[in-house]
Amino acid sequence: MAIALLGMQTLPALAQPNPYQAMRNALYTQAERTIVDGEVLRILDLVGLRANQLRLLRNAIFARHGRTFATPQLQAYFNSRPWYRPHADYSDDQLSPVDKRNIKIVQAAELSL
Repeated sequence: MAIALLGMQTLPALAQPNPYQAMRNALYTQAERTIVDGEVLRILDLVGLRANQLRLLRNAIFARHGRTFATPQLQAYFNSRPWYRPHADYSDDQLSPVDKRNIKIVQAAELSL
């Protein structure tokens, strides 16, 4: 879309920020912080997030313990997170009861999409 102002040359319209995207990003950031801190997620913490965000959150549960990922995109993402430290000796045995509960909560949110 372009805008013409009083006979002046046509200017491209300024992109308007998407308030829903900003809200989703804020929700995602808070949910990731909850996971990294080892706290329990609530299903309400995940409402409005997209499938790709839920996938990252589910994998963040493993990543917080240092799991490395075979999927290059996941590994690159977690390498970019300041809290992530890969560990060659990672095991699912390191997952706490809270982690296991959070996995189920995120999976339920993914299934609801």
